[in-house]
Amino acid sequence: MELPKRSTNPLTDIEYDVQYLKECMETLHDTVQKQDTFDIEDAIRSTQQHAIDSQQAIVLANEYQSNDRSYMITAMTAVTGILTALFFLL
Repeated sequence: MELPKRSTNPLTDIEYDVQYLKECMETLHDTVQKQDTFDIEDAIRSTQQHAIDSQQAIVLANEYQSNDRSYMITAMTAVTGILTALFFLL
């Protein structure tokens, strides 16, 4: 998987991050189905790292545009949901 390109707008970065995390979760799910231990560990590390990057993007976006609270809540909910799904896959 290729990392999404970063923009100068943190709000746009969140959209990229959420899409990338969805792709990571799909890859992780497919890897778990194949039961390939090495690939599972690699997919988990990749997903966890990008989840951390996404949380940092959310913080930057919050600083960038503090008036748009509903968008921040939606983005944070998406990241939290993906992390919860990752936890239950393990």
